[in-house]
Amino acid sequence: MSEEKKGRVIVTFARGWQTLVVVRSLGRRGVEVITGDQYAMTPASLSKYSTATFRYPDPSKEPEAFLDAREEVVLKNKPDDGRPYVLMPIHKESYLIAENRERFEPHIRLALPGIEQILQVHNKGTLAEYAGERGAGFCCGCPQSTCGSCRSSLPPSSLLLRRGPCSLPFPPGAGRQNRFGFLRN
Repeated sequence: MSEEKKGRVIVTFARGWQTLVVVRSLGRRGVEVITGDQYAMTPASLSKYSTATFRYPDPSKEPEAFLDAREEVVLKNKPDDGRPYVLMPIHKESYLIAENRERFEPHIRLALPGIEQILQVHNKGTLAEYAGERGAGFCCGCPQSTCGSCRSSLPPSSLLLRRGPCSLPFPPGAGRQNRFGFLRN
C-alpha cells in the first residue's frame, strides 16, 4: 500500500467506541485521521491510526470556546497539497457544528447535513412527524393491514414505521417532543 495519504479527517468524541471504529476504518484505507475530545486519554486517540490528537472545551458548557478551538484545529491542520479535508463530528457536538457550519466550510468539508435536516429526524418524535408529512404512517405494530380501528397505549417512541396512513393518535397524557427530544405537554 502506498505511503501517500488519501485525505485528512478530523474526528470528534474520541472517547466513543464508535469513533474508534471510524478511525480504524479510515486509517486502514490510507486516510490520515486526527482525533479530538475534551478528555486526553481516549480509545480513538490511542489507536495506531490516529496521527495527532487535540483537546477541546466541553461543547455543552462552553459552546463558543469549543467552536473557537475547533476552528483553530481546522486551520492549523489544513493540508496544503489539495487532498480531501473533512471534519467528522461524531456525537452531540454535531448539532453545534451544524448550526455554525459557515465558520468551517471555507476551510474544510463537513461530513454532516445541515441543522435543519438533523432536527427533522434526530429523535423518534420528529422523525414520526416528518414521515407523516410525507405520507408514511406509524402503527403500533399490529398485524392488521390498516390501523383505522387499532388503538394502543404505547408511547410515541415505540411506534413502528409502516407504509400508508395511520390514524393512531398520541396516547392520552403523552406530550410532544421539543427539538432536543424532551417531552413537553
